[in-house]
Amino acid sequence: MTADFIRNMQNKNYWRIVIYILGFLCFSFPVFSQVINPVSGTWSNRQLLVVDVPPEGNAFYSLNGADPERMGFAYDGPVLIDLSGEVSLSVSIIDKFGNKIAKRISYTVTDSPLPKDEKSAQFIKEVQQRGVIDYSAGDTFSIPTTLEYSMGENSEVFTEGAELSLNRDMIISRYLPCVVSDGEGRWRFVVRISPVKSGLFSRKDVPFKIIDWDTFDFSDRNFIYKIDDGWWGQPKERIKLDRTVNHTISWQSVDYSKENIVRFYNLPPKPEIEKKVEKNGEVLVSIKGTEGYKFGLIGDGDSLCELYDSLNIDTFKGDNYDGVLKTGIFYDSVCQGIIEIPFNIHKRNPLPPMLMPSVNGYFSRSAVRVALASPEKNEVFYAVAGPVVLDENYSASANDVLFDLNSVSYKKHYNAAVVLAPVSEGAAAYRIAAYCVDKHKNRSKLSEYSVIIDQKNYFLDGTITDPDLIAKANGTLSYPFTEFSQIVSLVNKSRFVHVRVTGDVKVPAGTTVISSNCQIDGVNDARLVLAPTTNFIIRNSSVSFSNCVISLAESRNTTETASLFTLERGVLYLDGVELSAVFGKSGFVINSDNSVININNSGITSTAESYSSVISAVDSKINIKKTRLTTVAGTAVNISAKGGLFEISGSTCIVTGVMGRVAELFDTHSSIVGNNFVGDLKKPQGKNKPIYTDEKNYSVEYSGNNITGF
Repeated sequence: MTADFIRNMQNKNYWRIVIYILGFLCFSFPVFSQVINPVSGTWSNRQLLVVDVPPEGNAFYSLNGADPERMGFAYDGPVLIDLSGEVSLSVSIIDKFGNKIAKRISYTVTDSPLPKDEKSAQFIKEVQQRGVIDYSAGDTFSIPTTLEYSMGENSEVFTEGAELSLNRDMIISRYLPCVVSDGEGRWRFVVRISPVKSGLFSRKDVPFKIIDWDTFDFSDRNFIYKIDDGWWGQPKERIKLDRTVNHTISWQSVDYSKENIVRFYNLPPKPEIEKKVEKNGEVLVSIKGTEGYKFGLIGDGDSLCELYDSLNIDTFKGDNYDGVLKTGIFYDSVCQGIIEIPFNIHKRNPLPPMLMPSVNGYFSRSAVRVALASPEKNEVFYAVAGPVVLDENYSASANDVLFDLNSVSYKKHYNAAVVLAPVSEGAAAYRIAAYCVDKHKNRSKLSEYSVIIDQKNYFLDGTITDPDLIAKANGTLSYPFTEFSQIVSLVNKSRFVHVRVTGDVKVPAGTTVISSNCQIDGVNDARLVLAPTTNFIIRNSSVSFSNCVISLAESRNTTETASLFTLERGVLYLDGVELSAVFGKSGFVINSDNSVININNSGITSTAESYSSVISAVDSKINIKKTRLTTVAGTAVNISAKGGLFEISGSTCIVTGVMGRVAELFDTHSSIVGNNFVGDLKKPQGKNKPIYTDEKNYSVEYSGNNITGF
């Protein structure tokens, strides 16, 4: 709707006239009409009082709780209630028989700011100024697309602003409430719809009346009458005729004379009324059968007729309009009777479907089941966009992911929940969109639900101290965990997880069993701080640590031999790791059985009172590159291996203690190339003794190694 359109409204005095009433054209009018505006609620504009007053009736209103008839104002047309805040309105409506009804309406007016969009702001300014918008059928009523609107009473279904128009042939006059919203404020006003189509003003005088189609009253005693081929006479009582066949009614003056003119009226059978609903929802009512029948809009007092060949009933998109059309049927300008035509025009979109995911929020570590339901039991159609595989540093909000909902196919939903499954590549985002379609083919707005499903990526951040972030922790980049214990059970539920660690993260005391594949990467000086009795069991799984510091710095007061990592048919990768472990009497950093150990570009220090070894392995495969191994103990051994494969290259091995060796190899296949072996021993074993091998050991290669201190 343009500003010019609104400015062409009638001036204020126009609204002081009594509301136009259609006499026989009505919609099951009750004794009392209604308060059209305002209604209960919170509105952003001052409200206009609009009352549909019954014919020859009166209305009164008050704004202070007083009796409207005694202490109020007479209502003589729409009037602005220039109040904000809490408003209590009392209205009393009285019909011509003295029957009355009282209504009390409480509502709130807030001073909401205008929308930032210029078109929307201008539209609302005009609404605030006018309160009632005059609309003529055939014109265009424009609501900016930056606003949403709802039509009719008690409607909370909003539709995007649009160009609204009614068929020029529409014949209904009514007030229609409308609410527009920019998502924050809600402005309510009234649209007064007026028809422009004109009918024929025609009325034929006959000396009889047709009552309810088949009852005839020949009460004019100035004439004598004849029906069909019957005798002339003056019926003293009303006569019933069969209206399924043609009749001819003749009459002439009661004063018989040869010059008397005999007049007649042809009476065709009662017609069939045809009601057709067009694709756009409007209702067309027409008459089938004999030509010449017309619909009549009868004015107050039965004084004037306006005749139409057909009737068009319509309303704006967004409104539901139900009623009973009560109209006269005329033939040859004589009223044949009154008929009632029930109609319903449903142009209001249904409520959108409810999407009920099996998880709280928009992030999940497992498959998500989404149940769909229509609040009004309409048909539901849905489509799923995704999975969209995300990189490792994704945002925790699925709403930040771009989905192409234009290319997805919607299908009808039946009963089963929609399952959104995780993907092996890592994090995946899904968006499910759904809409309802009612029996009138109206389509609701989309309901959407987005979720990220990630069984793979976890984040640990030991620098976080904010209680709110800690309370929301779910292991994502936005809400990382702060302690290692939070991820252990989650790790073992998945086939593979990738954990990124920042800051100092505590690892709990006791045994931590890892039975699923896990990659732990440090970011920005990450450190895993182990409690004195911490130990890991890697069982039938692969675990890697990279770019981090692992520190077991406190001495253990125990006489037992401790192991930091115990491998049971597992795989351990260390890359770019600085690891230090201080044991009590004796201990192993890695104790391996039928497992695989790969260490690259790392540094490992193992310290104990009596005996210490970095690696103690049975039937395992060991590969060490560019790594520093340091063992400090009474008896210090870097690697002890029985069976399996052993390879070490480009590394530095240091043993410090009373006595010790770089490696003790029993029945292994070994390759030892380009290393530095350094001993700081009270009892050196000799230059050629940093590595001990038994007779079953098979040396694939031994070359380029520098030996010092043995």
